[in-house]
Amino acid sequence: MWVVGGVAAGIGAILGVVIGWILVGTAAAAVTDTVTMSRQALTTVGESTRLVDDVFDDVADSLRDVQITLADTSLTLTRASAITRNLGEVVTEEIPASVDAVRESLPGLVDTARVIDTTMRGLAFFGV
Repeated sequence: MWVVGGVAAGIGAILGVVIGWILVGTAAAAVTDTVTMSRQALTTVGESTRLVDDVFDDVADSLRDVQITLADTSLTLTRASAITRNLGEVVTEEIPASVDAVRESLPGLVDTARVIDTTMRGLAFFGV
């Protein structure tokens, strides 16, 4: 009976070692797989970080371009304001003054035309 107990204990010990070996092998494989997947995840995170960094660089460049465009627009609007002010001055002051000057000079031009016409008729009367 002691022999049977010893053999059973030996077989149990061998089975325990085999099961322990299998469990340790499985645990080692699981740890290896976990490390591999963690490495892949970190690689993916690194690539994502680089992509996000590239996107931020592109956004920064675009914002610089927008800032330059807005500065140019501001300058253009400032110049357009000056032109509009000058145009308003021309339309409201200079053109009416010119029209008034032409109106004032018309009677003199009419008199001058009358003198020229009379002179030309007189010259024509003498055959010139």
